[in-house]
Amino acid sequence: MSSAVDREKIAQRAYQIYEQRGKRPGSELDDWIKAEQELMDQGKPKSQSSKKKSFPY
Repeated sequence: MSSAVDREKIAQRAYQIYEQRGKRPGSELDDWIKAEQELMDQGKPKSQSSKKKSFPY
């Protein structure tokens, strides 16, 4: 886990995901992993290569 993403933020986001799933138990680890990944992705700069378009010439 990146030190830039703290456990409290992950827990809050994981709970939001749980609520969005209708509060059904059984996917807590998946919710945590998804929340952690989302928060880590937010801290990454957008890749310039994804914005560039390639031309076939």
